[in-house]
Amino acid sequence: MTASTQPTASPSWIPIVLLVLVVAAGAAVGAYLDWRMWHPSSGIVVTIGAVGLLIVGALAWTSRWRPIRPMAFGVLAFGIGVILGQNLGPSRPPISLASGTVTIQLTEPANAAPISGRADCQLTPDGDNFEVTGDPNLRLQIGDQPLEVRDPVQVALARGDMWEYGAESRGDGWSLLFIVGDAGPFTDDEVPTDVAMATDASSEVAGSGDQLAGSVSFSGLVGKDVGLGMGDPVELSGTLSWTCDGPAADPER
Repeated sequence: MTASTQPTASPSWIPIVLLVLVVAAGAAVGAYLDWRMWHPSSGIVVTIGAVGLLIVGALAWTSRWRPIRPMAFGVLAFGIGVILGQNLGPSRPPISLASGTVTIQLTEPANAAPISGRADCQLTPDGDNFEVTGDPNLRLQIGDQPLEVRDPVQVALARGDMWEYGAESRGDGWSLLFIVGDAGPFTDDEVPTDVAMATDASSEVAGSGDQLAGSVSFSGLVGKDVGLGMGDPVELSGTLSWTCDGPAADPER
């Protein structure tokens, strides 16, 4: 009489190892997303997504359908990993706020007067990442235009990968955004629109200096949809210079 062969049970440690691997994968994803979406208003999206995974996993685990429970454990483990990675992974450098100035010398449009005014600076200890945004009351003057018909101009300059305005990242780290409004006058049937122009990988940009002072020449900006209504693209080229006074506030995350 031949003895029957009993089925071999899987080692009990295999599910534990798989869960650890899923947690590690979630932690890697959470750390990466937190590095890229470092700003609190963006980082909260990662937290909401992780909490959503935990809710889905918990609901699946409480289900009476036993085949779905292993998947529920995996979803729970991944969600826990995302939260751990977001909170324990590497953080961006702290940001210090400073006041400064910005000056824009445009060669295109032709006959544009120099633009200068106050600026807000966001600085980091190592200076690898910084942002300079011009006063929202800056105006574009062509020739001898009176003030009431000068188009409002918003400008933002950044270096590094913490602030990126273009559709594509640039290898040199420079990023520039112009938003040109329309001062009117308007008829009752006209709707004011803004035109956003930003750098992309093909834009010609050459910069020098550091986060406290410098200048950037630019041309070849491309249209960008920033949710303000797309007007006709405008040709913008010239040089932007900035100064920042140094940290003026406690660092913020």
